[in-house]
Amino acid sequence: MYQLDKVLMVCDKYYLSKIDSHRGGVGWETMIIQGDMLMNQDNNKYICIMREENPELSLPVYMRTNYAISFSENHIGEEKFNELLLNIFECDITPEIGNIPQFIREKIK
Repeated sequence: MYQLDKVLMVCDKYYLSKIDSHRGGVGWETMIIQGDMLMNQDNNKYICIMREENPELSLPVYMRTNYAISFSENHIGEEKFNELLLNIFECDITPEIGNIPQFIREKIK
């Protein structure tokens, strides 16, 4: 059996309706994903690509605390694609922490 580092889930209103009704392969896929998330406690493995403007119309409830990116018609572009790649390859995009402001240093003393 293969171990995947990342799984991309392309989510839209049709996908969400199948999840909610547990229909077809999507219902089976949902059980596998939820089981994997519970067993491994890895919330960085699954990435949702939302095809709807409103997250509530495309994101499954169990994925709403995970990283998701909007690729709706109004949000497709190089910047979004680069953001997705940075997440897939786990590049640290957190800015460095700056110095403590002087007025706070004075209060700490």
